Amino acid sequence: MSSPTTPSPTTPSPAHLDYLKTINQTLYDQIKTADQKAAYIFTFLIALLVWSTEVRKVFLWMDSTAWFTPVWFLSVLLVTSLTFAIVCAALVLVPRNRKGGVSLYWGAWPEAGQRLTDALATGDQTIITSEYVANASHLSAICQRKYLYVGIAFRGLVGAVLCHIALLLIR
Repeated sequence: MSSPTTPSPTTPSPAHLDYLKTINQTLYDQIKTADQKAAYIFTFLIALLVWSTEVRKVFLWMDSTAWFTPVWFLSVLLVTSLTFAIVCAALVLVPRNRKGGVSLYWGAWPEAGQRLTDALATGDQTIITSEYVANASHLSAICQRKYLYVGIAFRGLVGAVLCHIALLLIR
């Protein structure tokens, strides 16, 4: 027999549920942070394109008569880095959908709502825990993908800035 203070194996403890809520909130906050970082990178790249006459000149590198010079190679590398960074920053902001949505995800409704209703009718106490665990899994996968693209976009930004500085020093 279990004591009154020990939860049964099918009923999650309040501490367990609180911890699962904290995990979900932390992952959600990290996703928001990844989106913000991508927005900063994107904003910096656009500012670099708009306000730097040197960067804008780079897009005219094909009009240059001198091909395969250091300036030409740096120009091509700068355009590649800028394009790469902008695409990766945009990929961070693309919404992510995952199959098998849980009730905490709006896209899973109304099926998720029906599962909750059925669990309430049958007295299933474990659905809350399983939903939090599944949601944490989904959020974690989304977060990992977003931070992968943030890292790549940042490297592209650094490459573009280094190429820009090198072009300024050469010219």
